[in-house]
Amino acid sequence: DRTATVLALDTAHAADTMLLRPDLADRSPHGLLSGMAPARPSNGARIPAGTARLALTATLAVPGPGAPSADPPSDGSTSADSSSADSTSGGSPSAGSRSADVTVTVEDRWGTPYRLGAGALAADGREHTLGLDAPAGPLTLTGVEFTVVQPEDRNEEHRLTVRRLTARATDGAVRPVPLPGTWTAGSELSPAPAVPGPDGAPPEPRLLDSGPPAVAYSTGLSDGSQITTLTVRLRVAQPEPAEVTAVAGDRFLDSAGARTGQRVTVPIGGHDVPVR
Repeated sequence: DRTATVLALDTAHAADTMLLRPDLADRSPHGLLSGMAPARPSNGARIPAGTARLALTATLAVPGPGAPSADPPSDGSTSADSSSADSTSGGSPSAGSRSADVTVTVEDRWGTPYRLGAGALAADGREHTLGLDAPAGPLTLTGVEFTVVQPEDRNEEHRLTVRRLTARATDGAVRPVPLPGTWTAGSELSPAPAVPGPDGAPPEPRLLDSGPPAVAYSTGLSDGSQITTLTVRLRVAQPEPAEVTAVAGDRFLDSAGARTGQRVTVPIGGHDVPVR
């Protein structure tokens, strides 16, 4: 048996730096790799180059008696107004001290994702603006996730809305960043239930059809034996991933009993990955 170590390779730019012995292929590295790169970057909110800080405005509402309204303010607030501070709050919370830890995922121009902590979002139904430092270079926001502690006493219904995103440049200028119109939603319990089943596990979150990106979800119930967290993920909808293409030498093809253009299964990291 033959084994090999698989290294990550940026096929979109590898041809500029990759060296290849002439006896290994009848084409240049550019000719070999040009068809393997993604056709386009990930969908998402385009954050301009020169951005030093991002401001994400969102609301987390827990409907119930005495809960504040989750409607946006009627004072004409704008993206520039909401990004002037790292957080804003008001009113009494509708769920005690309950809040959600917020994490933003951005990709750089190479497609490398970065998970950035944005702080805590109070579950009081009011707008809060969370500030976070931005990595250098043009970026694309591809997802936002919100993590809450699963309650023990009662299931809660939450409504989460992403209102605005703004970018502050190094010179202080603030620009609104348009949010994409199509998102997907999912959730995950941590730690995962020891025995799969419906007890305590909430249903999948439901995307709301109109307005800014919003999702309604149930928290489910913890069994009280340990602290359980529920993470709700909003991700920008992406096209179906293309088939994985590969470059193989003659010796690999002979050893695998394969030919050019044939689909084969390659074990990578404990998973069987079909490649062509």
